[in-house]
Amino acid sequence: SERMEGGVGTFNNSSALMEKGVDSTQMSSDTTNRLIHQRAHTLQKLLHRHYVEEASDVVFAGVNRVTDATWLREKIGLWSENTLYDVCYRLRLVDDNDIGFSTIDTAEQLGCTRRDLLTSIIIYHQSS
Repeated sequence: SERMEGGVGTFNNSSALMEKGVDSTQMSSDTTNRLIHQRAHTLQKLLHRHYVEEASDVVFAGVNRVTDATWLREKIGLWSENTLYDVCYRLRLVDDNDIGFSTIDTAEQLGCTRRDLLTSIIIYHQSS
């Protein structure tokens, strides 16, 4: 399981985990949870820096609360559409400057409002 290359030990994680009786799907779930919490924390830091007054409920909430899609959707509903777009833009989820992409056109094609599209994008990003 362990081999030496140039004096540096490399480690084969999957076989080592199997030897220790650790379920690799559990590790995958732990990794997913860590990523979701990291994204929630990143969102909170961004909001604290740029929109602390408008989004204070999200800024000062616990990470578990921010990862709750229903709660987050309710709080996002209180933000202006410009704030919502800017948050999505700063998280690099959307960019209306990209050629051939516009959140307004995409929302129209999907038969929803731009606000609904942006809300769905950020909720999906925060929960997956």
